[in-house]
Amino acid sequence: MELGDVFDIPDGSMTDNEERPVYKTDTLITALNYQGGEGLSGMAQSLLRAAVAAVLNAATEEINYPLTVGDIIMQVNNALASNDRIEMEDLKDELDYYNNLGYDEWW
Repeated sequence: MELGDVFDIPDGSMTDNEERPVYKTDTLITALNYQGGEGLSGMAQSLLRAAVAAVLNAATEEINYPLTVGDIIMQVNNALASNDRIEMEDLKDELDYYNNLGYDEWW
């Protein structure tokens, strides 16, 4: 499955860092291996890495994830569309926190 099948990847703005571009055709597996970096595309990589993990966690019935898949997608799409590195980083940090709560805290 490609990122563009799940998230709205803005054209152009996610390729400002040649070493860290984000493309709609990148797979979800590719996104889980993003390294992050400078510029909007670097932060988008960090956000999308956390977002893909969050979607997978939220879609797993055995995990009582704090957000729904729909909420995650909506928030990520809004952050990406904002072209605001700080907004993207804030959401990335929130998703990272939820992703790392651990089994005991999800229940």
